Amino acid sequence: VVWWLLALLWLRHYDFASRHDGNARVFKLAAGTAAVLPAWCALAVIHFSQPNGHRWLLLALLLVWAADSGAYFTGRRFGGQWFGGRKLAPRISPNKTLEGVAGGVGLAMLVAISGALVIGAKASQLPAVAMVAAVTVVFSVAGDLFESLLKRHVGAKDSGTLIPGHGGVLDRVASVLAALPVFALGKIWLGFCRCSGPRSSGPPVPSARPRWTSLRAIRAPCAPACWRPAARSTRCWRCAGRTGPNTR
Repeated sequence: VVWWLLALLWLRHYDFASRHDGNARVFKLAAGTAAVLPAWCALAVIHFSQPNGHRWLLLALLLVWAADSGAYFTGRRFGGQWFGGRKLAPRISPNKTLEGVAGGVGLAMLVAISGALVIGAKASQLPAVAMVAAVTVVFSVAGDLFESLLKRHVGAKDSGTLIPGHGGVLDRVASVLAALPVFALGKIWLGFCRCSGPRSSGPPVPSARPRWTSLRAIRAPCAPACWRPAARSTRCWRCAGRTGPNTR
């Protein structure tokens, strides 16, 4: 998270490390390391958190995807109408608008609240979930802008050709790299991960008795008239709750 706060300052100074000399390469290599390693650690922290860590991880990814979709459609429909035509970062990404960011944040908050209810969060935890979702989306936009800044420095339109029409793999994961550490920190700090989990619709399933249970262990709680085992079995049919041959 500290790294992405520094990245916001980098975005304010477009020409910083823009040349292709040795110092600029060192800065960009350090930036790539500081972006990937914390995101990988945050992914592991979210996934292995209890309860429902895998569901919270899926929700974190859904936030980023919802924010991208909401920003695209809101920017196409209302771009230049709410904030006096001001662009988000005209030199780095001319097509991004403040209206798109607002739409992305709003849609992501709705997805976060809905997903948290499905996972099992309490109603008192929903404001914290919405706040973490909003901050997560803001940092995901910063990650997307930083990746666009690096492409501008080298004069490239796309980061790769592995995914045609999507600008490359780095274009797809740049927002996620910035979003995961923020979501993990907010999840741990505000504690909305401590929820009851989705309710089960069926009755509780009793644990099965191990096959190696001895006759002595089964006989102990039984009445003297029914402790004899059934034919070809070491289980007491009456006390085990099953129907079987007469044990008397």
